[in-house]
Amino acid sequence: MIKIDPSSTVVTQGQCAAFHASDQNGQPVAAQWTVAPAGAGTINAAGTYRSPAAIAAPATATVQAVAGADAATACIALVPPELSILPGRAALRAGESQTLAAVMPGAANPVITWAVSPDAPAWDALTHKFSAPAKVTEKRTYTITARTVDPPGSATVAIDLVPAKPSGWLTLALGLYLVAAYALTFAVIDLWPPAPGSSADLTKLQSERDTLQTNVESARAAAAAAAAPQQAPGGGNPAETAMTPAVPDTGKGTATDSRKPPAVADVKKTQAGKDTSDKNAPAGKGPQSTAPAEATRRLKDAESALASKNDQIGAALGAAAKTPFPTKYFGKVDRDKDLIWIALLSGALGAFLYGAKSFVSYLGNETFQSSWTGWYLFTPLIGSSLALVFYMVFRGGLLTSASSVDVNPYGIAGLSALVGMFTKQATNKLDEVFSTMFRSNKDQDLKDKLPSGAPQPK
Repeated sequence: MIKIDPSSTVVTQGQCAAFHASDQNGQPVAAQWTVAPAGAGTINAAGTYRSPAAIAAPATATVQAVAGADAATACIALVPPELSILPGRAALRAGESQTLAAVMPGAANPVITWAVSPDAPAWDALTHKFSAPAKVTEKRTYTITARTVDPPGSATVAIDLVPAKPSGWLTLALGLYLVAAYALTFAVIDLWPPAPGSSADLTKLQSERDTLQTNVESARAAAAAAAAPQQAPGGGNPAETAMTPAVPDTGKGTATDSRKPPAVADVKKTQAGKDTSDKNAPAGKGPQSTAPAEATRRLKDAESALASKNDQIGAALGAAAKTPFPTKYFGKVDRDKDLIWIALLSGALGAFLYGAKSFVSYLGNETFQSSWTGWYLFTPLIGSSLALVFYMVFRGGLLTSASSVDVNPYGIAGLSALVGMFTKQATNKLDEVFSTMFRSNKDQDLKDKLPSGAPQPK
């Protein structure tokens, strides 16, 4: 039993490949060599195979070795010539260069043309050398293409121009700066205003207001009950029912037949009492008509007392809001200035979140560039300034009307932080609002105006 080494290989036009036959112990044996199919190349007695002079399409050839009664075969893949560029990719920093070479195995002195996209003044077409400029401020990629006509082929390679890595000290300093910006969280906590109504006087006023609220509800229920119509048993008039003496039922005949007229003295006594009550009652009003009026008067008094107490609480809250409260880092601060500080610091804190996330992402991907240092330094300042603008618009009444007592510090801090985090979207929204509110066609009449498509200041 014999075998061929190698058992398979890949060649292109005009190339050679050497094959060796050996027994099962690895000792060389003399063999007769043949190749199939016809025209797929030639092989000599030593086992050296030569491919055809031209290969237009991929094909397969089989080499056979025969030694006595034993035989073995090997497979050859025939492929057209392929153009390639070495090296396959390159990354250059400022001042570095790279020489490229185009190879096409199997092709005898092919004519190669080169092209660079986009145009690069540092490309030498004679030596096929690409040189990076003396200063690289941002990453750029150039594509270099090599082409041949006979045999046809093409290959491309990418060359990246990358800026110099920022120094470790710059990265460390910028990271420390962003970490220091996180300390704004403690400043916001220190400036957080105390809850309104936390003093003993306000607590007492609120307790009195609760009692007056209960009195108003009771008076309202009493007034409603007094205003309801009074019905006597049986549906009659209560006054007439009260003046009609009860007649006992003797069981003889009907109640009408057994009724006896009242005594004269009783009639006079009843009439005298009626005359007395009529004299004491207001003119035109009976004793039953005074109850609703009295209930209504009590309700109005209770509501007036409650309104007065609410005014006292409002005045006390306003006075408490204007009273400066002590802080650890900012001394005594009144509520108006305190809300401004919260807006400023919360905006800077939101911008810090955005900047820190960007810094960590680019640093982790090794794409951080020192040219963006200014952006990271000014991001918290831009965020705080923009948050202050939004706060002034809010307090100025453009969005809503509210005093410092009514403003919720949680809302101010949250809105300011969001403005700082999304400074780009916030400025775009302001641009959209003002472009809509103050749209004008006056610029059409301006002389020497910028041409269409010219870059505008940002």
